Amino acid sequence: MAAGERADWQSILSKSLSNHNWPVEFHEIVDKLSCNKPLNLEDGIQLFNTRDLDTLGYLANMVKTARYSNKAFFNVNVHVNQTN
Repeated sequence: MAAGERADWQSILSKSLSNHNWPVEFHEIVDKLSCNKPLNLEDGIQLFNTRDLDTLGYLANMVKTARYSNKAFFNVNVHVNQTN
């Protein structure tokens, strides 16, 4: 389990996904997410190539919200560039 992750996120996600009418192109991916099956390379390529960015963003937000609720995470990068 990742830091900040809900213990029961898979059941929360499955319930949330079943309460929505998804476009046909997302059915296979939503089914995998509902059953806690990992997405493969072809799924990633399909998501990358979709023109339906509203649905893609909505789906991504549902997965994030199920896993981490409304928590936000930040990353700080430090790049040291030495000059004369």
